[in-house]
Amino acid sequence: SDYSGKTVIVDASSWLHQAAQADALVACGLGEGGMECSASAVMVDVFMSKVNDLTKKGIHVVLVFDGRLWLLKAVERASRVSKANEARDKANESLKVGDIETALKQAKQGSRRNAAFVKCVIDELERVGIEYHVSPF
Repeated sequence: SDYSGKTVIVDASSWLHQAAQADALVACGLGEGGMECSASAVMVDVFMSKVNDLTKKGIHVVLVFDGRLWLLKAVERASRVSKANEARDKANESLKVGDIETALKQAKQGSRRNAAFVKCVIDELERVGIEYHVSPF
């Protein structure tokens, strides 16, 4: 690779979102285990596959995770949480009537990254020795 030996710094939030989408029902707390099941192996594997794709090419990966919620973003976050909760409710209703296609679509809209999922990812990064930083703000 032309980038072997180089360093890339990645905003982890987009990869977290993509990983949550990969197993949307679990990300919404609708999969096996209900709300207690907040991070599946699939979600962590999807995230780590992105890391591995780069490290296999000799690229040094540094991940940056969001820190505390900015006060300015609190209103936007509340709106997103409300929309996610509505989508999660629709997904749950669809599951009850056996409409898996609609349930999955709604679950993807309702998926949210949560602290337990982020912790699982960080634990895996530490286990394999990938550098990461959590933003102080």
